Order: sequence, then C-alpha cells, then structure tokens
Amino acid sequence: MAAADSGASVLTRYKRKGVSGLRDFAALLESTPQDRRKKILDAALADDPRYVELAQKYMYVFEDVFKLPAHELDIVLGTVPPRLLGMALKGTEESVLRSILNQSQPRVRSGIQEVLEENLTPVQISGARYKVLETLRMLERKGDILTKAIPAKMPPGFES
Repeated sequence: MAAADSGASVLTRYKRKGVSGLRDFAALLESTPQDRRKKILDAALADDPRYVELAQKYMYVFEDVFKLPAHELDIVLGTVPPRLLGMALKGTEESVLRSILNQSQPRVRSGIQEVLEENLTPVQISGARYKVLETLRMLERKGDILTKAIPAKMPPGFES
C-alpha cells in the first residue's frame, strides 16, 4: 500500500475526517467483498486496532438486517423494493425467510416470493445484499434506523 510505504497510517485519511471518516471507513468495509475486507482489516489493525474496532462496531453486514428491532425492520421492508429484497433474501435460512415474509405487507411478500422462484447468480444476490445495506445506511443517516447509528461526534480518545 502506498500509504504504508510513505510511513503514513493506512487509516490517516479516514481518521482526519472525524465522524465522517469513521462512516466512510465503515461503509468501505460494508461494501468490500469478504476476502478483500480481511486484507484491509489486517493492514488497518496493524495501524490502529482501537479505531478498527470502533468502525466494526458501526459496520453493517447483511445478517444485521434480520437483527433489527421490529419497528426498524418494518422501515427497511417498506423502503427496499420487493424485487431487490427477494434477490437479497435468496439463499438465507428458512427461519429468517419465514420471519421476513410474515412481517412483510402482502404486496411486498408477493414480490419477494416471485423472485425467490427465479434462478439468480451469486453476483446478483451479493449485489442485491449490498444495495439493501446501502439503503440501511441511508436510513441510518436520516435518523430512521438507530441500531448501530454512528454518533454525531467521535467518542473520547478518538478525536483527530
């Protein structure tokens, strides 16, 4: 990495931006495939394990959607288009799928069920899951989702 070669911290550009940088770093981790995410985390952990732990605390993974409180899950289910939600749910555990279908409005449930019958590629599924996470992060920024909400200012000891 060029930043490491120049002696600068891998995380410098994120840490300089305070809360905005923390949000950017968490979003980078959310949007990066797991194998690449591990490489980023390994390099970042060598720089500042506390900062990485803080970013991971606020990072969403697809499975977090199903752990949201019911009222927040309702917001997500009402915001994400049913077709996209169905694509994202393809291959999830049967109990999770049943729970989501039971909590969905009839129109949404129907849209999800239609898509679940289609043959989807892993790329389509992972792309849909990423878009669901983007929607979750957008709802968090708006204040509609409070679970894992990034604070308005950096915690003590993390100020730049």
